[in-house]
Amino acid sequence: MGVRSEEDLLDGVTAIDSEEGDVSDSLLIERVVSDAENGTATVIYVAKDSANNIVKVTRLLDAEKSGEETQTEEETDTETETDAAKTETDAAKESADTAGRRQETETERETETEETLVAGAPFITLTEEKVTITKGSTFEPLDYVATITDDSDNKYTLWRRVQIDGEYDTDTVGVYQLIYYVVDTSRNTSNHEKLQLTVKE
Repeated sequence: MGVRSEEDLLDGVTAIDSEEGDVSDSLLIERVVSDAENGTATVIYVAKDSANNIVKVTRLLDAEKSGEETQTEEETDTETETDAAKTETDAAKESADTAGRRQETETERETETEETLVAGAPFITLTEEKVTITKGSTFEPLDYVATITDDSDNKYTLWRRVQIDGEYDTDTVGVYQLIYYVVDTSRNTSNHEKLQLTVKE
């Protein structure tokens, strides 16, 4: 996936607070997590209001497209608002009707990958999205947690509160999906990260 500058990733992205209005001046990119194997990158946007209420929104960018379709995605405007924050795409940049329809389809795909978190919610990332092991091997799910952050709980508390949904059997060949998330002591739920576990012969 071609490396985009921070300016490109922020282009057209705005943060709107229900009480304070436009707080886009506080909008930052916390991190970009690239997945070279799948040709994707996850961009994590962060914004806050004057009371330092923070919201994080993730956006999955897909590079496995033709040049024209990739350009269309880069030109998509995304507006972020929470509790006040929501996501809205502005398709006005495409003048042709066919391009507009293609952009609308792409926007629907992208919106499905986004999660809006409440202010103060923890955030979790994984080291891998896909893991393959040999039948009978040892598999430790927590080994694939990369980072957990929160505005109040420390990392030791958060690690004890990691939740993993999904079942797997290292003695049975198959493909299993695990979903990781964290619930902090304030009962705020983090984003959900997926790990695909493949057990082979």
